[in-house]
Amino acid sequence: MTPEIPADHSDLIGDLSGIVSDYPYVDPELALTVLVDAAKDAFSRSAPGDQGVKVRTGHAVLLFATCWYVGYRLAETGVPTAYAEAANALSATLAPAPCACADGPGSHPDDLDDPEHVVEIGVALLSEEGRAYLTLEYELEPEEMAAYDCPAFLDHLAGEIRVGASPG
Repeated sequence: MTPEIPADHSDLIGDLSGIVSDYPYVDPELALTVLVDAAKDAFSRSAPGDQGVKVRTGHAVLLFATCWYVGYRLAETGVPTAYAEAANALSATLAPAPCACADGPGSHPDDLDDPEHVVEIGVALLSEEGRAYLTLEYELEPEEMAAYDCPAFLDHLAGEIRVGASPG
């Protein structure tokens, strides 16, 4: 049986994909405020070895996917500040952030240029079912999946989130 992303997560993909394609059909400020609040919560309670680490990864990838929209379309709101706070909270959970990948930083995910694709990856990383789907759909090896959870990769994303969400 082919693993599937949970139904409520499929809805999240649709909502966030609409936002990052700049054709939102939900209120972007509300949706991204809910996302950043959930991320802050995940960042504050994740502990190594805990399922929370995987949820932390999913939220970090989702904030990265949406940060440009925040910086450009929501610059006059409090959302950019919330994104910066979330990125700082993420970095604080990772310090120090050594690379845990067998091949070092060169093995970090590098397919994060298309925001809609990144939304799908981020949502998939939020659940075990989604991770199984991602592994099968993209034919990822275990070390490739583990690279998403690498503290150094996540700390790099935190920096990108801070820059991307800055009003530009």
